Amino acid sequence: MNLPPLKAVLFDMDGLMIDSERVSREAWQDAARELSRPLGFEVIASMTGLSVSGCTARLAALGYSGPDTEKLITYWRRRYRERLHEGEVQHKPGIIETLQWVKAAGLKCAVASSTERVLLDLKLDAAGLAGYFDATVAGNEVTQAKPAPDVYLAAAQRLAEPVECCVALEDSPIGMQSALAAGIPVIQVPDLLTADEPLAKQALAICNTLLDTLPVLQARMQNH
Repeated sequence: MNLPPLKAVLFDMDGLMIDSERVSREAWQDAARELSRPLGFEVIASMTGLSVSGCTARLAALGYSGPDTEKLITYWRRRYRERLHEGEVQHKPGIIETLQWVKAAGLKCAVASSTERVLLDLKLDAAGLAGYFDATVAGNEVTQAKPAPDVYLAAAQRLAEPVECCVALEDSPIGMQSALAAGIPVIQVPDLLTADEPLAKQALAICNTLLDTLPVLQARMQNH
């Protein structure tokens, strides 16, 4: 296939660049205990990659409605921020090397995250990663959050690059769906969830670590 040259790499944030999905899971468990409402791992895992509004809708579908959902979201949000402030925001292995490689290769890069702007900036700053990116897009800055394509389309637009000249790096199946819906090839580096077989077949690759994505990106640069 005669692909156009690779010009930009679009990064998810939570679970891909920083080890925050586990912090989020622990905050959900805190919230569930506080409200004496069971919230199993499967429910929490099903919200991986969703925006706050997406989590609200998922919880409502599972029987958490009205004041219960509002209380759960409010407490989760508070405990999540507290946990982020309590400890250093941990990098996922290889993120610095990957970002340095992208810059050295002359590629643009952007963040395309479901996270709302306030938390996105807080986490990027706390992790010391903000300076690497040419643009960032938060989940509350687009009409529809992941798995809709909006956040990835906005990221490509802010970089002034066509989607076919971008590659997305994602940890979650929901994020992969978002990138693919935008027409952007995607590489998964699984964190809590691995793509099922039909979704995995649509990916450029499923990699164990961020460093494993570099040969795939290099090959994509050369294949045009």
